[in-house]
Amino acid sequence: MLGRLVDDPDAVLWHRYLDLMRAWIAFAQATFLDDESAEALLALDGQLVAWADTAPSKDYTIEDCNWRVEFRALAAGVAEPYENPHFVHNLLHQWMLATNPIPSALLPAQLRAVHRFNQTFSTRATAVLRFERELFEISVPMGTHKASFTFRPQIATVEWSEPPDCDDDEIARLLAFGIVLDRFQAWWPGKLHHRREKVAGTWTLSIRYIAPTTRWRRDDLLRVCAQFRLLFDGAYDFSYVSNDEVDGLPGALPADPWQPIFERFVRHRLMYDDAAQYVALHTQPLSSWFADVARSTVARRMVVRAVRADLAGNLRAIDRLSGWLSSDGGSDERFARRYALLRLLSLVVAVFWPMDSVRLLTARERYNIGHDLVASSVLRRADVRDEVVAMVANRTPALDGFAGLVIRHVPALAITDDNAAGYAGVLLGEAHSFRRAKQYLIAHHAAAIDADVLARLVADMGTVPFGVGIDDERAIAAAMARVGDRLRFNIARGIDWTLLDDSPAGDNDDA
Repeated sequence: MLGRLVDDPDAVLWHRYLDLMRAWIAFAQATFLDDESAEALLALDGQLVAWADTAPSKDYTIEDCNWRVEFRALAAGVAEPYENPHFVHNLLHQWMLATNPIPSALLPAQLRAVHRFNQTFSTRATAVLRFERELFEISVPMGTHKASFTFRPQIATVEWSEPPDCDDDEIARLLAFGIVLDRFQAWWPGKLHHRREKVAGTWTLSIRYIAPTTRWRRDDLLRVCAQFRLLFDGAYDFSYVSNDEVDGLPGALPADPWQPIFERFVRHRLMYDDAAQYVALHTQPLSSWFADVARSTVARRMVVRAVRADLAGNLRAIDRLSGWLSSDGGSDERFARRYALLRLLSLVVAVFWPMDSVRLLTARERYNIGHDLVASSVLRRADVRDEVVAMVANRTPALDGFAGLVIRHVPALAITDDNAAGYAGVLLGEAHSFRRAKQYLIAHHAAAIDADVLARLVADMGTVPFGVGIDDERAIAAAMARVGDRLRFNIARGIDWTLLDDSPAGDNDDA
Protein backbone atom coordinates (compact mmCIF):
# COMPACT_ATOMS: atom_id res chain seq x y z
CA MET A 1 0.00 0.00 0.00
CA LEU A 2 2.83 2.39 0.86
CA GLY A 3 4.57 1.57 -2.40
CA ARG A 4 1.41 2.39 -4.34
CA LEU A 5 1.05 5.71 -2.51
CA VAL A 6 4.62 6.66 -3.39
CA ASP A 7 3.82 6.14 -7.07
CA ASP A 8 0.31 7.62 -6.95
CA PRO A 9 -0.74 9.75 -3.93
CA ASP A 10 -4.43 8.94 -4.33
CA ALA A 11 -6.78 10.32 -1.64
CA VAL A 12 -8.76 7.07 -1.25
CA LEU A 13 -5.63 5.00 -0.86
CA TRP A 14 -4.22 7.63 1.52
CA HIS A 15 -7.16 7.24 3.88
CA ARG A 16 -7.01 3.44 3.67
CA TYR A 17 -3.33 3.60 4.63
CA LEU A 18 -4.08 5.83 7.64
CA ASP A 19 -7.07 3.70 8.68
CA LEU A 20 -5.03 0.51 8.48
CA MET A 21 -2.39 1.93 10.82
CA ARG A 22 -5.08 3.15 13.22
CA ALA A 23 -6.51 -0.38 13.23
CA TRP A 24 -3.00 -1.69 13.85
CA ILE A 25 -2.72 0.60 16.89
CA ALA A 26 -6.19 -0.41 18.11
CA PHE A 27 -5.19 -4.06 17.88
CA ALA A 28 -2.07 -3.36 19.93
CA GLN A 29 -4.09 -1.41 22.52
CA ALA A 30 -6.24 -4.49 23.15
CA THR A 31 -3.20 -6.21 24.69
CA PHE A 32 -1.30 -5.43 27.89
CA LEU A 33 0.87 -2.34 27.44
CA ASP A 34 3.32 -0.58 29.70
CA ASP A 35 2.49 3.06 30.44
CA GLU A 36 5.11 4.47 28.08
CA SER A 37 3.98 2.37 25.12
CA ALA A 38 0.33 3.19 25.80
CA GLU A 39 1.02 6.95 25.79
CA ALA A 40 3.22 6.69 22.69
CA LEU A 41 0.52 4.81 20.77
CA LEU A 42 -2.05 7.44 21.70
CA ALA A 43 0.27 10.14 20.37
CA LEU A 44 0.84 8.25 17.12
CA ASP A 45 -2.88 7.69 16.70
CA GLY A 46 -3.41 11.43 17.15
CA GLN A 47 -1.00 12.17 14.32
CA LEU A 48 -2.83 9.73 12.05
CA VAL A 49 -6.14 11.44 12.86
CA ALA A 50 -4.61 14.83 12.01
CA TRP A 51 -3.28 13.57 8.68
CA ALA A 52 -6.76 12.35 7.72
CA ASP A 53 -7.79 16.01 7.29
CA THR A 54 -4.90 16.80 4.94
CA ALA A 55 -4.05 16.04 1.34
CA PRO A 56 -1.90 12.93 0.68
CA SER A 57 1.80 13.33 1.35
CA LYS A 58 3.99 13.74 -1.70
CA ASP A 59 7.19 12.58 0.03
CA TYR A 60 7.46 9.42 2.15
CA THR A 61 11.16 9.59 2.88
CA ILE A 62 12.08 8.98 6.52
CA GLU A 63 15.21 9.36 8.62
CA ASP A 64 17.04 6.78 10.70
CA CYS A 65 15.16 6.42 13.99
CA ASN A 66 14.90 4.02 16.93
CA TRP A 67 11.52 3.13 18.36
CA ARG A 68 12.66 3.22 21.99
CA VAL A 69 13.98 6.76 21.67
CA GLU A 70 10.91 7.92 19.77
CA PHE A 71 8.41 6.21 22.10
CA ARG A 72 10.08 7.84 25.09
CA ALA A 73 9.74 11.29 23.48
CA LEU A 74 6.15 10.61 22.36
CA ALA A 75 5.10 9.49 25.84
CA ALA A 76 6.71 12.56 27.38
CA GLY A 77 4.94 14.83 24.89
CA VAL A 78 8.18 16.30 23.55
CA ALA A 79 8.34 14.60 20.14
CA GLU A 80 8.25 16.81 17.08
CA PRO A 81 5.42 16.02 14.60
CA TYR A 82 6.55 13.55 11.94
CA GLU A 83 6.75 14.67 8.34
CA ASN A 84 4.69 11.82 6.88
CA PRO A 85 2.91 8.62 8.01
CA HIS A 86 5.77 6.39 6.91
CA PHE A 87 7.48 7.36 10.17
CA VAL A 88 4.53 5.97 12.14
CA HIS A 89 4.49 2.84 9.97
CA ASN A 90 8.18 2.26 10.63
CA LEU A 91 7.96 2.87 14.38
CA LEU A 92 5.02 0.50 14.77
CA HIS A 93 6.92 -2.12 12.82
CA GLN A 94 10.06 -1.74 14.94
CA TRP A 95 8.06 -1.78 18.18
CA MET A 96 6.09 -4.90 17.37
CA LEU A 97 9.15 -6.79 16.17
CA ALA A 98 10.91 -5.98 19.42
CA THR A 99 8.06 -6.67 21.83
CA ASN A 100 6.11 -9.56 20.31
CA PRO A 101 8.60 -12.30 19.41
CA ILE A 102 7.64 -15.94 19.06
CA PRO A 103 9.66 -17.77 21.76
CA SER A 104 12.68 -19.48 20.19
CA ALA A 105 12.26 -22.37 22.63
CA LEU A 106 9.31 -23.53 20.51
CA LEU A 107 11.57 -24.12 17.50
CA PRO A 108 13.06 -27.45 16.39
CA ALA A 109 16.75 -27.87 17.25
CA GLN A 110 18.11 -26.98 13.82
CA LEU A 111 16.07 -23.77 13.68
CA ARG A 112 17.13 -22.84 17.22
CA ALA A 113 20.71 -23.09 15.97
CA VAL A 114 19.92 -20.69 13.12
CA HIS A 115 18.22 -18.31 15.54
CA ARG A 116 21.19 -18.40 17.93
CA PHE A 117 23.69 -17.87 15.11
CA ASN A 118 21.91 -14.70 14.02
CA GLN A 119 21.77 -13.39 17.59
CA THR A 120 25.55 -12.82 17.43
CA PHE A 121 26.63 -9.18 17.89
CA SER A 122 23.11 -8.02 18.73
CA THR A 123 21.79 -6.40 21.91
CA ARG A 124 18.29 -6.64 20.45
CA ALA A 125 16.31 -9.83 20.07
CA THR A 126 16.48 -11.82 16.86
CA ALA A 127 12.73 -12.15 16.52
CA VAL A 128 10.98 -15.16 15.03
CA LEU A 129 8.59 -13.47 12.61
CA ARG A 130 6.89 -16.50 11.08
CA PHE A 131 7.01 -20.20 11.85
CA GLU A 132 4.79 -22.38 9.69
CA ARG A 133 4.85 -25.87 8.24
CA GLU A 134 7.06 -24.90 5.29
CA LEU A 135 8.22 -21.40 6.21
CA PHE A 136 10.56 -19.94 8.83
CA GLU A 137 11.44 -16.24 9.04
CA ILE A 138 13.64 -14.42 11.55
CA SER A 139 14.61 -10.78 11.80
CA VAL A 140 18.22 -9.64 11.82
CA PRO A 141 18.20 -6.49 14.01
CA MET A 142 20.75 -4.46 12.05
CA GLY A 143 18.96 -1.23 11.11
CA THR A 144 15.87 0.95 11.00
CA HIS A 145 14.13 -1.10 8.34
CA LYS A 146 13.40 -4.78 8.32
CA ALA A 147 16.29 -7.15 7.69
CA SER A 148 15.45 -10.83 7.70
CA PHE A 149 16.18 -14.39 6.61
CA THR A 150 13.28 -16.48 5.29
CA PHE A 151 13.57 -20.20 4.63
CA ARG A 152 11.20 -22.31 2.57
CA PRO A 153 11.83 -25.76 1.11
CA GLN A 154 15.02 -25.36 -0.97
CA ILE A 155 14.74 -21.53 -1.01
CA ALA A 156 16.25 -18.84 1.21
CA THR A 157 15.45 -15.15 0.81
CA VAL A 158 17.23 -12.27 2.49
CA GLU A 159 16.22 -8.62 2.88
CA TRP A 160 18.67 -5.91 3.88
CA SER A 161 18.34 -2.12 3.74
CA GLU A 162 20.50 0.96 3.83
CA PRO A 163 19.55 3.74 6.29
CA PRO A 164 16.43 5.49 5.04
CA ASP A 165 18.17 8.82 4.39
CA CYS A 166 20.96 7.33 2.24
CA ASP A 167 21.31 9.21 -1.08
CA ASP A 168 21.41 7.51 -4.48
CA ASP A 169 25.11 8.30 -4.89
CA GLU A 170 25.98 6.93 -1.43
CA ILE A 171 25.11 3.24 -1.78
CA ALA A 172 28.63 1.91 -2.27
CA ARG A 173 27.91 -0.82 0.26
CA LEU A 174 24.98 -2.18 -1.75
CA LEU A 175 27.00 -2.02 -4.96
CA ALA A 176 29.84 -3.95 -3.30
CA PHE A 177 27.41 -6.55 -1.95
CA GLY A 178 26.05 -7.07 -5.46
CA ILE A 179 29.51 -7.58 -6.94
CA VAL A 180 30.42 -10.21 -4.36
CA LEU A 181 27.04 -11.93 -4.61
CA ASP A 182 27.71 -12.38 -8.34
CA ARG A 183 30.96 -14.10 -7.38
CA PHE A 184 29.11 -16.34 -4.94
CA GLN A 185 26.79 -17.42 -7.75
CA ALA A 186 29.76 -18.32 -9.93
CA TRP A 187 31.79 -20.04 -7.20
CA TRP A 188 29.33 -22.07 -5.14
CA PRO A 189 26.50 -24.57 -5.77
CA GLY A 190 22.91 -23.45 -6.07
CA LYS A 191 21.35 -20.48 -7.82
CA LEU A 192 21.57 -16.96 -6.43
CA HIS A 193 19.65 -13.93 -7.65
CA HIS A 194 19.71 -10.44 -6.19
CA ARG A 195 18.33 -7.01 -6.93
CA ARG A 196 18.51 -3.60 -5.36
CA GLU A 197 15.65 -1.13 -5.49
CA LYS A 198 14.57 2.07 -3.84
CA VAL A 199 11.27 1.68 -2.02
CA ALA A 200 9.65 4.67 -0.30
CA GLY A 201 13.00 6.46 -0.22
CA THR A 202 15.01 3.52 1.16
CA TRP A 203 17.49 1.44 -0.84
CA THR A 204 16.90 -2.27 -0.26
CA LEU A 205 18.79 -5.39 -1.29
CA SER A 206 16.75 -8.55 -1.93
CA ILE A 207 18.51 -11.90 -2.29
CA ARG A 208 17.00 -15.20 -3.37
CA TYR A 209 19.04 -18.40 -3.05
CA ILE A 210 17.89 -21.77 -4.41
CA ALA A 211 19.79 -24.62 -2.77
CA PRO A 212 21.18 -27.52 -4.84
CA THR A 213 19.37 -30.02 -2.59
CA THR A 214 15.62 -30.28 -1.98
CA ARG A 215 15.86 -30.61 1.81
CA TRP A 216 17.62 -28.23 4.20
CA ARG A 217 20.03 -29.72 6.68
CA ARG A 218 21.22 -27.86 9.76
CA ASP A 219 24.67 -27.26 8.26
CA ASP A 220 23.10 -25.95 5.04
CA LEU A 221 20.98 -23.44 6.94
CA LEU A 222 23.94 -22.17 8.95
CA ARG A 223 26.16 -21.98 5.88
CA VAL A 224 23.64 -19.79 4.04
CA CYS A 225 23.33 -17.49 7.05
CA ALA A 226 27.12 -17.30 7.41
CA GLN A 227 27.67 -16.36 3.76
CA PHE A 228 25.41 -13.34 4.01
CA ARG A 229 26.16 -12.34 7.60
CA LEU A 230 29.85 -12.34 6.67
CA LEU A 231 29.12 -9.48 4.28
CA PHE A 232 26.68 -7.62 6.51
CA ASP A 233 28.87 -7.87 9.62
CA GLY A 234 31.98 -6.91 7.67
CA ALA A 235 30.36 -3.67 6.46
CA TYR A 236 29.44 -2.24 9.87
CA ASP A 237 30.75 1.26 9.13
CA PHE A 238 30.19 1.35 5.36
CA SER A 239 27.05 3.49 5.06
CA TYR A 240 26.81 6.88 3.32
CA VAL A 241 29.88 6.04 1.21
CA SER A 242 30.17 7.48 -2.29
CA ASN A 243 29.54 4.97 -5.08
CA ASP A 244 32.85 5.73 -6.78
CA GLU A 245 34.68 4.33 -3.73
CA VAL A 246 34.07 0.81 -5.09
CA ASP A 247 34.78 1.51 -8.77
CA GLY A 248 37.82 -0.77 -8.66
CA LEU A 249 36.04 -3.78 -7.17
CA PRO A 250 34.28 -5.43 -10.16
CA GLY A 251 37.49 -6.67 -11.79
CA ALA A 252 39.42 -7.20 -8.57
CA LEU A 253 38.08 -10.53 -7.26
CA PRO A 254 39.18 -13.38 -9.55
CA ALA A 255 38.34 -16.89 -8.41
CA ASP A 256 42.03 -17.51 -7.79
CA PRO A 257 42.68 -16.55 -5.00
CA TRP A 258 39.44 -14.95 -3.81
CA GLN A 259 37.16 -18.00 -3.88
CA PRO A 260 39.21 -19.88 -1.25
CA ILE A 261 39.69 -16.63 0.69
CA PHE A 262 35.94 -16.13 0.99
CA GLU A 263 35.53 -19.82 1.76
CA ARG A 264 37.83 -19.51 4.76
CA PHE A 265 36.13 -16.32 5.92
CA VAL A 266 32.74 -18.04 5.80
CA ARG A 267 34.21 -20.85 7.89
CA HIS A 268 35.51 -18.27 10.39
CA ARG A 269 32.07 -16.68 10.68
CA LEU A 270 30.56 -20.10 11.33
CA MET A 271 33.10 -20.72 14.09
CA TYR A 272 32.65 -17.33 15.76
CA ASP A 273 30.89 -17.78 19.10
CA ASP A 274 29.85 -15.10 21.60
CA ALA A 275 27.16 -17.15 23.36
CA ALA A 276 28.80 -16.86 26.78
CA GLN A 277 29.15 -13.08 26.67
CA TYR A 278 27.96 -10.39 24.30
CA VAL A 279 30.57 -8.85 21.98
CA ALA A 280 30.12 -5.41 20.39
CA LEU A 281 30.68 -5.87 16.65
CA HIS A 282 32.46 -2.55 16.15
CA THR A 283 35.26 -3.66 18.51
CA GLN A 284 36.12 -6.62 16.29
CA PRO A 285 38.32 -6.69 13.15
CA LEU A 286 35.48 -8.64 11.52
CA SER A 287 33.37 -5.46 11.48
CA SER A 288 35.47 -3.62 8.89
CA TRP A 289 37.11 -6.29 6.76
CA PHE A 290 34.62 -6.23 3.88
CA ALA A 291 34.48 -2.43 3.71
CA ASP A 292 38.29 -2.32 3.57
CA VAL A 293 38.51 -4.97 0.84
CA ALA A 294 35.74 -3.34 -1.20
CA ARG A 295 37.25 0.15 -1.10
CA SER A 296 41.00 -0.32 -1.06
CA THR A 297 43.36 -1.79 -3.64
CA VAL A 298 46.08 -1.75 -0.98
CA ALA A 299 43.90 -3.81 1.38
CA ARG A 300 43.08 -6.37 -1.34
CA ARG A 301 46.74 -6.76 -2.27
CA MET A 302 47.72 -7.17 1.36
CA VAL A 303 45.14 -9.94 1.86
CA VAL A 304 46.39 -11.82 -1.20
CA ARG A 305 50.03 -11.48 -0.10
CA ALA A 306 49.12 -12.62 3.39
CA VAL A 307 47.34 -15.82 2.36
CA ARG A 308 50.21 -16.71 0.02
CA ALA A 309 52.80 -16.18 2.75
CA ASP A 310 53.32 -18.26 5.89
CA LEU A 311 52.26 -17.49 9.44
CA ALA A 312 55.72 -16.42 10.53
CA GLY A 313 55.94 -13.86 7.73
CA ASN A 314 52.55 -12.42 8.62
CA LEU A 315 53.47 -12.15 12.29
CA ARG A 316 56.59 -10.21 11.32
CA ALA A 317 54.40 -7.85 9.29
CA ILE A 318 52.09 -7.47 12.29
CA ASP A 319 55.08 -6.64 14.47
CA ARG A 320 56.25 -3.97 12.01
CA LEU A 321 52.84 -2.31 11.77
CA SER A 322 52.36 -2.48 15.53
CA GLY A 323 55.77 -0.96 16.14
CA TRP A 324 55.04 1.91 13.79
CA LEU A 325 51.67 2.62 15.42
CA SER A 326 53.20 2.49 18.90
CA SER A 327 56.03 4.88 18.08
CA ASP A 328 55.29 7.99 16.04
CA GLY A 329 52.09 7.29 14.15
CA GLY A 330 52.34 10.28 11.83
CA SER A 331 49.20 12.12 10.76
CA ASP A 332 45.77 11.02 11.99
CA GLU A 333 44.80 9.95 8.47
CA ARG A 334 47.96 7.88 8.00
CA PHE A 335 47.55 6.32 11.43
CA ALA A 336 43.94 5.35 10.62
CA ARG A 337 44.97 3.75 7.33
CA ARG A 338 47.71 1.67 8.92
CA TYR A 339 45.56 0.69 11.85
CA ALA A 340 42.87 -0.51 9.42
CA LEU A 341 45.49 -2.63 7.63
CA LEU A 342 46.66 -4.06 10.95
CA ARG A 343 43.10 -5.01 11.90
CA LEU A 344 42.63 -6.69 8.54
CA LEU A 345 45.94 -8.56 8.68
CA SER A 346 45.28 -9.76 12.22
CA LEU A 347 41.91 -11.13 11.07
CA VAL A 348 43.49 -12.94 8.11
CA VAL A 349 45.89 -14.65 10.54
CA ALA A 350 43.00 -15.75 12.77
CA VAL A 351 41.02 -16.96 9.74
CA PHE A 352 43.77 -18.94 8.01
CA TRP A 353 45.93 -20.15 10.93
CA PRO A 354 43.60 -20.31 13.95
CA MET A 355 45.27 -23.05 15.97
CA ASP A 356 48.82 -22.23 14.95
CA SER A 357 48.32 -18.57 15.88
CA VAL A 358 47.01 -19.61 19.31
CA ARG A 359 50.10 -21.75 19.91
CA LEU A 360 52.45 -18.97 18.83
CA LEU A 361 50.68 -16.50 21.11
CA THR A 362 51.21 -18.85 24.05
CA ALA A 363 54.94 -18.89 23.31
CA ARG A 364 55.29 -15.11 23.66
CA GLU A 365 55.92 -13.28 26.89
CA ARG A 366 54.98 -9.79 25.67
CA TYR A 367 52.26 -8.69 23.29
CA ASN A 368 51.75 -5.73 21.01
CA ILE A 369 48.54 -4.24 19.63
CA GLY A 370 48.57 -6.62 16.66
CA HIS A 371 48.76 -9.69 18.87
CA ASP A 372 45.82 -8.35 20.86
CA LEU A 373 43.82 -7.97 17.66
CA VAL A 374 44.66 -11.54 16.61
CA ALA A 375 43.54 -12.75 20.03
CA SER A 376 40.25 -10.84 19.81
CA SER A 377 39.35 -12.81 16.67
CA VAL A 378 40.89 -16.23 17.17
CA LEU A 379 40.01 -16.85 20.82
CA ARG A 380 36.28 -16.64 20.03
CA ARG A 381 36.45 -19.48 17.51
CA ALA A 382 34.64 -22.60 18.68
CA ASP A 383 37.25 -24.86 17.08
CA VAL A 384 40.10 -23.60 19.31
CA ARG A 385 38.10 -23.51 22.54
CA ASP A 386 39.12 -26.88 23.99
CA GLU A 387 42.82 -26.33 23.40
CA VAL A 388 42.75 -22.83 24.86
CA VAL A 389 40.90 -24.08 27.97
CA ALA A 390 43.56 -26.77 28.42
CA MET A 391 46.34 -24.19 28.05
CA VAL A 392 45.05 -21.94 30.85
CA ALA A 393 43.65 -24.63 33.15
CA ASN A 394 45.14 -25.05 36.63
CA ARG A 395 47.19 -21.85 36.38
CA THR A 396 47.47 -19.38 39.22
CA PRO A 397 45.08 -16.49 38.40
CA ALA A 398 47.04 -13.71 36.69
CA LEU A 399 46.44 -10.97 34.15
CA ASP A 400 49.74 -11.16 32.28
CA GLY A 401 50.96 -13.49 29.53
CA PHE A 402 48.66 -15.61 27.41
CA ALA A 403 46.20 -16.05 30.28
CA GLY A 404 45.85 -12.28 30.37
CA LEU A 405 44.85 -12.22 26.69
CA VAL A 406 42.25 -14.89 27.37
CA ILE A 407 40.89 -13.08 30.42
CA ARG A 408 40.66 -9.83 28.49
CA HIS A 409 38.82 -11.21 25.48
CA VAL A 410 37.08 -14.48 26.43
CA PRO A 411 37.08 -14.85 30.22
CA ALA A 412 34.70 -17.80 29.92
CA LEU A 413 37.66 -19.92 28.77
CA ALA A 414 39.66 -19.30 31.96
CA ILE A 415 37.37 -18.52 34.89
CA THR A 416 35.69 -21.36 36.78
CA ASP A 417 34.04 -21.72 40.18
CA ASP A 418 37.31 -23.15 41.48
CA ASN A 419 39.45 -20.13 40.53
CA ALA A 420 36.79 -17.38 40.62
CA ALA A 421 37.88 -16.12 44.05
CA GLY A 422 41.48 -15.89 42.88
CA TYR A 423 40.55 -13.93 39.77
CA ALA A 424 38.31 -11.65 41.83
CA GLY A 425 41.34 -10.76 43.91
CA VAL A 426 43.59 -9.89 40.99
CA LEU A 427 40.84 -7.99 39.16
CA LEU A 428 40.23 -5.76 42.17
CA GLY A 429 43.41 -3.89 41.37
CA GLU A 430 42.29 -3.06 37.81
CA ALA A 431 39.95 -0.12 38.34
CA HIS A 432 39.56 0.93 34.70
CA SER A 433 40.38 -2.18 32.68
CA PHE A 434 39.33 -5.80 32.26
CA ARG A 435 35.69 -4.71 32.41
CA ARG A 436 34.49 -7.69 30.36
CA ALA A 437 36.29 -10.09 32.70
CA LYS A 438 34.68 -8.51 35.76
CA GLN A 439 31.24 -8.67 34.19
CA TYR A 440 31.63 -12.32 33.25
CA LEU A 441 33.09 -13.21 36.65
CA ILE A 442 30.21 -11.61 38.51
CA ALA A 443 27.46 -12.97 36.23
CA HIS A 444 28.62 -16.58 36.35
CA HIS A 445 30.51 -16.91 39.63
CA ALA A 446 29.31 -14.26 42.09
CA ALA A 447 28.29 -16.95 44.57
CA ALA A 448 31.88 -18.24 44.68
CA ILE A 449 33.36 -14.83 45.62
CA ASP A 450 33.84 -13.46 49.13
CA ALA A 451 31.02 -11.00 49.91
CA ASP A 452 33.38 -8.13 50.75
CA VAL A 453 35.43 -8.64 47.57
CA LEU A 454 32.26 -8.86 45.47
CA ALA A 455 30.94 -5.62 46.94
CA ARG A 456 34.22 -3.84 46.12
CA LEU A 457 34.07 -5.13 42.54
CA VAL A 458 30.48 -3.99 42.13
CA ALA A 459 31.30 -0.60 43.63
CA ASP A 460 33.80 0.06 40.82
CA MET A 461 31.33 -0.84 38.06
CA GLY A 462 28.69 1.36 36.44
CA THR A 463 26.94 -1.62 34.82
CA VAL A 464 26.43 -4.96 36.53
CA PRO A 465 25.07 -8.10 34.86
CA PHE A 466 22.29 -10.23 36.22
CA GLY A 467 23.46 -13.43 37.83
CA VAL A 468 23.21 -16.47 35.60
CA GLY A 469 22.33 -18.70 38.54
CA ILE A 470 19.92 -18.01 41.40
CA ASP A 471 22.74 -18.03 43.97
CA ASP A 472 24.80 -15.66 41.82
CA GLU A 473 21.92 -13.17 41.58
CA ARG A 474 21.35 -13.31 45.32
CA ALA A 475 25.03 -12.55 45.93
CA ILE A 476 24.95 -9.62 43.47
CA ALA A 477 21.76 -8.22 45.04
CA ALA A 478 23.40 -8.35 48.46
CA ALA A 479 26.47 -6.53 47.13
CA MET A 480 24.33 -3.79 45.58
CA ALA A 481 22.41 -3.41 48.83
CA ARG A 482 25.76 -2.41 50.35
CA VAL A 483 27.12 -0.13 47.59
CA GLY A 484 24.03 1.12 45.77
CA ASP A 485 22.02 0.17 42.71
CA ARG A 486 23.64 -0.23 39.30
CA LEU A 487 22.40 -0.51 35.74
CA ARG A 488 21.64 -4.21 35.14
CA PHE A 489 21.86 -6.22 31.92
CA ASN A 490 21.90 -9.75 30.53
CA ILE A 491 25.52 -10.90 30.06
CA ALA A 492 24.66 -12.76 26.84
CA ARG A 493 22.91 -9.76 25.27
CA GLY A 494 24.82 -6.72 26.46
CA ILE A 495 23.21 -3.31 26.92
CA ASP A 496 20.85 -1.64 24.47
CA TRP A 497 21.82 1.97 25.14
CA THR A 498 18.68 3.26 23.41
CA LEU A 499 16.81 2.20 26.56
CA LEU A 500 18.55 4.96 28.49
CA ASP A 501 18.43 8.74 28.41
CA ASP A 502 21.94 9.57 29.60
CA SER A 503 24.03 6.47 29.12
CA PRO A 504 27.71 6.04 29.85
CA ALA A 505 29.54 5.23 26.63
CA GLY A 506 31.61 2.21 26.04
CA ASP A 507 30.58 -0.33 28.66
CA ASN A 508 29.91 -2.85 25.94
CA ASP A 509 33.38 -2.41 24.50
CA ASP A 510 36.22 -4.79 25.17
CA ALA A 511 38.38 -3.61 28.02
